[in-house]
Amino acid sequence: TNSSKEMMSFSDFPFPKDTPPYLPYHRVFTYLQDYAEHFDLKRHIRFGTQVSLVQKTEDFSQSGRWEVRTVQTGRDDVGETEIFDAVMVCNGVFARPYVPDVPGMSDFAGVTMHSQQYRTNEQFTGKKVVVVGAGTSAGDAAAEIAQV
Repeated sequence: TNSSKEMMSFSDFPFPKDTPPYLPYHRVFTYLQDYAEHFDLKRHIRFGTQVSLVQKTEDFSQSGRWEVRTVQTGRDDVGETEIFDAVMVCNGVFARPYVPDVPGMSDFAGVTMHSQQYRTNEQFTGKKVVVVGAGTSAGDAAAEIAQV
């Protein structure tokens, strides 16, 4: 991750004191899972759901409400429309990976991937790997891949 635990922790749910300052992605994932469980938030989350439309209601000038249409991922025929008092778009700065144009990369016969696609080090067992990146996600990936 690119933020310290102090910057990313919720004020009502601090990280344990023995947590390192910068965390690998799996520790952040666990922290968010623990937070959701601690505050019973999972019942409010619709996993596997895609927002297909957000628009002002016809009476928006009076009500300030929004119409939100959703579909279940992979099931375009299963949709729902609801009205909300507020809408927050929180896709984060890392929603779309940035891959710079590297001369010669298209000629490379090996595997190339962005850290957003990386999940485990298992697929790199016994292979020679070069990790290119300037962020902490590159460091996290390199440290994990080096173990196999």
